[in-house]
Amino acid sequence: MAITWIKLQISMFDNQKIRLIEKMPAGDTVLIIWIKLLTYAGKSNANGYIMLTDTIPLKSDQLATLFDRPIETVKMALITLEKFGMINLDDNEAIQITNWDKYQNVDRLEMAKEQNRLRQQRFRKRQRLKALPSGKEEEVLTPEKTAASSNDEHSGNGVLNKGNVRRNVTNDAGIPLGVTLSHAADIDLEKELEKDQKISRQRNTKIAYSEKQMALAQQLLKNIKLVIPNFREPNLERWANEIRLMVEGRREKRSADEILTVIQWVAGDDFWRTVIQSPASLRKNFDKLLAQMQFKKKKQSGVRKDKNACIKEWLKHESGGGGDPL
Repeated sequence: MAITWIKLQISMFDNQKIRLIEKMPAGDTVLIIWIKLLTYAGKSNANGYIMLTDTIPLKSDQLATLFDRPIETVKMALITLEKFGMINLDDNEAIQITNWDKYQNVDRLEMAKEQNRLRQQRFRKRQRLKALPSGKEEEVLTPEKTAASSNDEHSGNGVLNKGNVRRNVTNDAGIPLGVTLSHAADIDLEKELEKDQKISRQRNTKIAYSEKQMALAQQLLKNIKLVIPNFREPNLERWANEIRLMVEGRREKRSADEILTVIQWVAGDDFWRTVIQSPASLRKNFDKLLAQMQFKKKKQSGVRKDKNACIKEWLKHESGGGGDPL
């Protein structure tokens, strides 16, 4: 089966390196990228290397796209992690998690890789058997008798010895009878096929969004580029769809005007304008952003009222207590 988990120690945040990184200005971002690198190493299952394919490593610019982070941020995180000895960068920019075998059960990962290879082999065999015409017989050597058949493969008349073969007959539906796959493996394969079909349907689903939601995505991108001029061009359709989820989400139900107000407020906040760099981060922090925006506006309103009261008090004092001298 494919790798679906990695091990993390519960004492991870007691580690001296992690504690030092946390104290850095962008420490939280570096740690998030570190965790993502660990998960990608698990997906790659290549002895700690972060791989795109079996032979091509993922590089910093590609990671920036996958992590939805600016390339400068990813490069800064990689330099920091390499400085602390948590990753290795070779001459080809390939990234490897150091001590991967120390923290992960490598033998188990290799076992899972081999099981996945065998499962794929069985799957291909099953597909070939399904492709046989209905009712057609096929002579298939059994694994147990393959070696024995090499000695007496042919009988006197030059045909295969019937004692070393099994006849495999398909039924009317084209499903082979007497297939040597185990029932459990069949169930696993059916589940995998259903999962693949579900993923395929999701990928083929058209992204639906309104012109107003696209305009909000474009406004957010415009504000981000005021802070980061070389910000990479995102997939605006996905951004607009994320805005749509904020509007149509069962629990969220944000109005377009409310979203625009928060987007514009974020652009003027010294802290949040460096944090909110996608609709996903806007959506994740929206309640917090809305609360801080309302609090600061209320605070500013109170300051203006106090200022007006001071002016009136001064005017009253200057006029000798008789009110407004004008």
